Amino acid sequence: FLGLYVSLTLSRWWALRVQSLGAMLDASCNIYWILASFLSGRQYHHTRVHVKSLLQAAVTLVTRMARGIDDIDDLVEDMLLQPAEGAVLAEAELQERPLVIWTLILRECTVSMRAVGVAPPNQNMLILECLRARNAVQNIHTHLDSQLPFTYVHLIVTLVSVNNFLVVLKSGFTFGVAYLDGQSIKMLCQVIYLVVVPALYEALLCISVVLEDPFGEDLLDFPIAAYSDSSKRFMKYAQAVLENYVGDQVDVESEVSSRASEVSGTSLAHPARHKGDLPTVLAGVSALSVAMAAQQKAQAKSLRMMDLLKGSLGDLKLGGPDAIPLPLAASLGLPDRGTERWQ
Repeated sequence: FLGLYVSLTLSRWWALRVQSLGAMLDASCNIYWILASFLSGRQYHHTRVHVKSLLQAAVTLVTRMARGIDDIDDLVEDMLLQPAEGAVLAEAELQERPLVIWTLILRECTVSMRAVGVAPPNQNMLILECLRARNAVQNIHTHLDSQLPFTYVHLIVTLVSVNNFLVVLKSGFTFGVAYLDGQSIKMLCQVIYLVVVPALYEALLCISVVLEDPFGEDLLDFPIAAYSDSSKRFMKYAQAVLENYVGDQVDVESEVSSRASEVSGTSLAHPARHKGDLPTVLAGVSALSVAMAAQQKAQAKSLRMMDLLKGSLGDLKLGGPDAIPLPLAASLGLPDRGTERWQ
């Protein structure tokens, strides 16, 4: 029974580490990576720093929620939260603050990506990561608020206490018999057994109690500060790469102009000459799309006319094989010329 109880406790502890805290930390890095990839210019430095601060504050709020710490003033002082955001979080309950800040993160990311013209399908990746983080926070709530059944835990503790009491009685009687027989080795074995076995059972119970809530500051709790520092380093290096990468110096408008000319069939020998003329290129591409649609419509009309001609061959009686009957001519929009032959 004790082994099953310890195994169940370890399973819950590992689920909190991987499916809850680990999922939230992974989502934080992914959100910053996706956002910084779309907003890679130096003009978006303030937006990236703001989102990074919110992501760091989200991890801190989850930890404080688990530990029952209600203070968030230091987050505003450390510029992880803006004063308006701190006021919003201060009005929320302690258990709801991690969810509220993820709402702020989602809003900030979607507004920023919409402002730079990122297509809605490309925003879905970021939205899914925010939902994944929200689910991770909810999973932490579930584990902390839903402990193992009270009666089951008390049954395990009772069984361990009764077992230790029986071990003490058995070792005492065995020690007394060995003492009367003068068996010193057997007496020593009983003393060691009496000290080790009950202490081992009690230690397993204590470990299980500590693992029930791994968000504290005990030795077996999660090193959340180390996890958070790892995420900060990732965001720092990602920001440095995106701001200093030579790829940002590529002329994007010239690249778009070149690809648009390839689609339209016109050759641009020097795309750099069209720098700054991106609206004209896009208008040309739009006109090309309209022309292609009209061509497809004309082809469909021609196919329909051919089908009508094939279906009316059985009705041709006058004028030879190249004559078109009047009902067919009317359906094709041709003028009524009596029995005149149409070539």
